[in-house]
Amino acid sequence: LGGYLAVALTSPFDGREAIVATYLSLLLAAALGLSIAGPARFRWLRLLEIPHAMLALMWSVRVANLELVFAFLALWWAMTVAECTVAALRGRSNGLNATVTLGATSVTLTLAARGMHTGTALEWLPALLAGLAAAGAWQFGGLGRSTAVDGSDDPDSARIGRSIVAHGRTLAFAAAGLAAAQAGFSLQGGALAFTWGVMGLVGVTFGVRRGPRSIATAGVLTLSAAAVAAAFFGLSGGTTWKSSWGEAWSIDLSGAWWSAIAVAFALLFAARAWTAAADPARPPIVPSLLASAAALLWTELSFLLLGGYATVAGLLAVPVAATLGGKTPILVKAIGLGWCLFAALLWFVLILQVPGTQAGRADGTLLLAGVTVTAFAFLGGRFRREPWGEMTFSAGLGFGLAALATCLWLDAWHGLERDEPIATALACGGIAVASAIAASVAARAGLPLVARTGLVGLLLATVAFLTAGTVLGDALVDSALGSRPWLWNGQNLAGLAIIASLVAARGSLTGDDRERWGDALGLLLVATFATVTSLAFWRLFDPAHGPLGGSRGLQEYSQSTWWAILALGLVVLGFRGNRAALRWIGLTALGLVAVKVLLLDMRNAATIWRVVAMLVIGLLLVGTSVIYA
Repeated sequence: LGGYLAVALTSPFDGREAIVATYLSLLLAAALGLSIAGPARFRWLRLLEIPHAMLALMWSVRVANLELVFAFLALWWAMTVAECTVAALRGRSNGLNATVTLGATSVTLTLAARGMHTGTALEWLPALLAGLAAAGAWQFGGLGRSTAVDGSDDPDSARIGRSIVAHGRTLAFAAAGLAAAQAGFSLQGGALAFTWGVMGLVGVTFGVRRGPRSIATAGVLTLSAAAVAAAFFGLSGGTTWKSSWGEAWSIDLSGAWWSAIAVAFALLFAARAWTAAADPARPPIVPSLLASAAALLWTELSFLLLGGYATVAGLLAVPVAATLGGKTPILVKAIGLGWCLFAALLWFVLILQVPGTQAGRADGTLLLAGVTVTAFAFLGGRFRREPWGEMTFSAGLGFGLAALATCLWLDAWHGLERDEPIATALACGGIAVASAIAASVAARAGLPLVARTGLVGLLLATVAFLTAGTVLGDALVDSALGSRPWLWNGQNLAGLAIIASLVAARGSLTGDDRERWGDALGLLLVATFATVTSLAFWRLFDPAHGPLGGSRGLQEYSQSTWWAILALGLVVLGFRGNRAALRWIGLTALGLVAVKVLLLDMRNAATIWRVVAMLVIGLLLVGTSVIYA
């Protein structure tokens, strides 16, 4: 201890680097030698590697002679691993051997990061150490198995064999981490964050599978440092690659983008490894925190490196990858659902900001919406059997219906020269078809919440069609309404699609939904059919554009007659289906038609048309009374 304090207090790194490095090597050799040859309590002298590592860090910062630094780094790592190897050959301190070996490897790699950008052989120090560790792992694997077999009847030999095999696995993990770090060194930018991420993942994986847990804890701390380094330092540097597709997609990669991505995946896989070995009865706090850090880091990547729609696509990687972060931690599910909703909201924000955005253009508006729905579905499938897991499916369906309606409306708006009622009607028809299909499939799959979301979407689409897509969006007196084809037009096609959707949705209802939703869907079905047919008759007798010609009075009389027939039909259907609600709706509609004829239709009509209208209404009222009787 006095020897280390002497080095720390005397500023020895000014012109005497080789002497001080040799002196430090002798101190480390003394501590490790006492650990090997001394009493049992002397084994803890190996922990003097901690102040040794701190002094090595100070030395690497102060000294410009990197060749000397790297030579002694390799020597100190070899001495430490050799001491752990001797302990393993004696069958003692298995957990501490693994901790010290992986810790020394992490420290060596951290200091070796100074060799980046030197253009010398110093950049290949991790590969050299990886080769040594791999050779040791291969030798220890064979030696441990042979020792365990030869001494199968001797408990001490079996114990030593297991110790040797365990140390061989430790060296194999260290070799894997060193090789991965060498790959990061070769890619250069962001090598430090990448190195910490790799060694943190190695520590967590090894610690939770082979023990002790102290290695896993150290791995979590190393991953935390890697996340901080990647977030604040790993994304610095000039742009190395740019790309753009359409007007809404752009990618602008900085020099160390790969490092931050690697750290994000390391956090997720470490969370998964921790959860797989955790006690199911204990709350998985550590995996949730690791997954949260990965999500935040990935979000930063998405906003800094991607632009426009590419940002949404980058954010969607969070919920998809979050399913790898653990079995059922509530925070992981919340992260996945939250980021899906965030991406969905950002989709709507961006689609309104991009000038002239259309679903049919190459900017991929509809494609991106489909990818977002897929992310919802992927997350919902992962947590389907768990509490509120079905909510993800429902949220994805709701967003998909809204996005589909928006895209269809934009396409129709631009394609029909800003004819808003037709555009709205076509969008409502598309959303109704998608809602009916989703409701039917969800009902058969046993997803009641998703099925009801589809039914709500169908109801909203129908109400929007009946208002903004038809009557309220285009006044009956507007000549533009009559100028369209009386039968083959966008509003009629959308109405037929909605009618078919309502019929299909009613047929898929089961259980309590049949009684609760059946009447609502039936009422909307009648209202949609009446609206579509009424508009067709109005266009048919349009005096300027109708195929048969006519007059304004004829249009009004045809509407009254047709509504009266529909009202009578509702009364008949009410009796046949034993539905009192339909009968009362039919009677109410028939009364309104009678009032309309007496107060509105008769005011400007000729005598002959007044007589005809009164006769027709009278006959319908008599017929209705006969049916009721």
